[in-house]
Amino acid sequence: MDRPTEIIVVPHTHWDREWYEPFQRFRLRLVALLDEVFDRMAHDERQRFTLDGQLAAVDDYLEVRPERRDQVIALVRAGRLAVGPWQILLDEFLCSGENIVRNLERGLARSAALGGAMPVGYLPDMFGHIAQMPQLLAGAGLAHACVFRGVPDRVWSHAFAWQAPDGTTIRAEYLPGGYGNAAGLMDDPRLVTRRASTWPTGCAAGGPPATTPRSWRCTAPTTPRPRRTPPTCWPPPTSTGYACGSAPSPSTSPPNRPRWTACPSWRANCAHTPGPTSCPA
Repeated sequence: MDRPTEIIVVPHTHWDREWYEPFQRFRLRLVALLDEVFDRMAHDERQRFTLDGQLAAVDDYLEVRPERRDQVIALVRAGRLAVGPWQILLDEFLCSGENIVRNLERGLARSAALGGAMPVGYLPDMFGHIAQMPQLLAGAGLAHACVFRGVPDRVWSHAFAWQAPDGTTIRAEYLPGGYGNAAGLMDDPRLVTRRASTWPTGCAAGGPPATTPRSWRCTAPTTPRPRRTPPTCWPPPTSTGYACGSAPSPSTSPPNRPRWTACPSWRANCAHTPGPTSCPA
């Protein structure tokens, strides 16, 4: 008999500071949202919330609700409210490298003043990623990233090793279907079990046929080590199986052209490979 599958749902909001309406109209929505979130958290210590990886939302809120500052600090210090590490969520291709570094530096400093930053390079809404992002995140002491857009369609596992051109590697958590992939999971209590057993429905076309929570779980050691080339497990784009291989050394092979070898028994050959790996299990 299969043991029950544990599902962790992360309450959070994605926040566009200004988009199809002006900044101040969006701020009215932000204030109303966080008023409700913080009131719920005050009455239920089980409540947790992740605030989109950017300090701008916190600053915009506290300008209107300065009396909530002590509550925000207490929640951050208690590990119940995740803030940062960025000051704003950026478009990586419209900013200079210096701008990206200063954005992260300022966000980490502001987060520290509130009790500490979420130790994750949170980047799910970017329209693609610069190659050096793992290097920049690792330089700031962040060993993990969270991404959605810009991930190659051959990635069918929820975690993978993300390597910069200089060899710096971090662990990336992929959100199949987007940062709202569980938004409708519990809106009908009668359907929770069925929806959970087939999650994540609605992911990008070409995904694996069996998208159950267990098939997306990663149980291999995934602790990243900067400037190492870890073995990785990836689904090849034209096969129902998986392939294993190591990314080539930049000194001996053209960049971005990993060597793949057949790996029919991918659990045995990948999941138990020593060192940092990225494997579905």
